[in-house]
Amino acid sequence: MREKRMKEYSGTPSVSPKMMPFVLLLLCLGQEAAAYYTGPILIASLFPADDRRLFSIKRIRPALEIAVEKVRAPDGPLPGREIEINYRDSNCSSADAMNEAINFYVRNKSHVFLGPCCDYAAAPVGRQTRYWQIPIITTALARDFALAKGDKFSMMTRMGPSINKLAEFLKAILLKFKWNVFKILYQPNGLDNVMDMMCHVMAESVHFSLGYDLGYVIPYFKFEGVQDMLDMMTKEIGTENAIVVLCASPHSVRDIMIKAHELNFDNGEYVFFNIDLFTSKNSSQKPWLNESDTPERNEKARKAYESLMTVTLRKPTNVKYREFSQQVKKRAEVLYKNFNFTYGEDEVNSFVGAFHDA
Repeated sequence: MREKRMKEYSGTPSVSPKMMPFVLLLLCLGQEAAAYYTGPILIASLFPADDRRLFSIKRIRPALEIAVEKVRAPDGPLPGREIEINYRDSNCSSADAMNEAINFYVRNKSHVFLGPCCDYAAAPVGRQTRYWQIPIITTALARDFALAKGDKFSMMTRMGPSINKLAEFLKAILLKFKWNVFKILYQPNGLDNVMDMMCHVMAESVHFSLGYDLGYVIPYFKFEGVQDMLDMMTKEIGTENAIVVLCASPHSVRDIMIKAHELNFDNGEYVFFNIDLFTSKNSSQKPWLNESDTPERNEKARKAYESLMTVTLRKPTNVKYREFSQQVKKRAEVLYKNFNFTYGEDEVNSFVGAFHDA
């Protein structure tokens, strides 16, 4: 099988881990105040309580506790310094996140915000923090955060991947092979385990970024249910769109690729890109396989996936990251021993690592 996994830009600032606490302190208090301030560093964390999210409170908190211990250790960069982290449920909601941010602010409990992560929750908080002059660190993805960095989101620092870089990557592939006839097919809530409207944010960014860079309108088709897409595939792809960029749930992508096989769209004349930046290692080994499906459909899916290239983030595979993942999982077992919670991954996801480093 020829399914390809392509590395995407991590977006992590080029600051050594040893210096990050000093950078955080400067961000929180300003250079002059940081030189004299000896009180606790107050971190206001806005993450969802919903454990379906890759950046839920239960996933992020163990990593943050480990980071605080390293920073406060005798040989750490801020030995003995008091660091207080408070958590509130952003609910991946613009209203809930903004409400909790205001509560932190009026109670003087926020030198810095960690999160929100969902784009529609991060946007209003990010806009407000420039008036409060409080930095915000987030993993929000939308291109608008970069475009308006100097204005609306001047206090925002983004950790992790960037959809702008995803668009640049796709542009480089298209130019390399001289492909100029393609279409975006997306299911707005196809990747809602990451955040609401994830595929909408991705499709919008790719549509506008590529359209601006390449100088022509990028066609797209939005579908809610996978059957809508299956019924329209001949029309929406047909013989005019040999390059297809997909963003949808894994089950929808599989159904689409089976239909593509039945329509002979996997004959070598078509190329399908599947945007799934945060897929787990386990689910990416044989994404075409559904053990509850028939052998015939699994075989169709296997053949169709030879025409599919999945664009995803490459997780670190070095020993240090594996050790970090084990530390986070062990800490989670202690914190949540009375809760039915498990990471369910070989290594913790990139959101966990990004906030640990921040």
